[in-house]
Amino acid sequence: KQWYQRRVAITAGGDICQMFQHGLMNAVKSTNGWIITSGQDEGVTKIVGDIVGRSTMTSKIYTIGVARWGRTWNNEMLLRKNQKLNHDRLVDYSSLDPRDGTYSLEPNHSHFFLVDDGTTDDTGVEIKFRLELEFLITKIYKKEKSTDCDSALIPLL
Repeated sequence: KQWYQRRVAITAGGDICQMFQHGLMNAVKSTNGWIITSGQDEGVTKIVGDIVGRSTMTSKIYTIGVARWGRTWNNEMLLRKNQKLNHDRLVDYSSLDPRDGTYSLEPNHSHFFLVDDGTTDDTGVEIKFRLELEFLITKIYKKEKSTDCDSALIPLL
């Protein structure tokens, strides 16, 4: 068996965006699915983040962004220099005015993975990480529940 990822491209506005919003929220509500995106505050990811942010069930939606550390605007403010790791402490991340070649993180995501290969070039390291993460999540949940079906118990949207 080969594992594959289905992708959806949204390039229209108006009624199509409303249908996308309705469909995405119905999929999340009916499956308790996780949404995994690029985490960048632009394009379809921004639309998805806006939809999640307007939802009345925001705290129940896992929206995970997988972004490149070197292309994340103002990434220095995410570092905790000379501080103990405190999982309860939130970092106040301002996403105003990104520099050329960098992107702000979309603020309505619940979690982020910032992938670093030591460069700011477009190497696609975050895409590879995202695909491997999606594969592992699917594999782990199939194994834990001992199911032979091809669908994950936590759908990835």
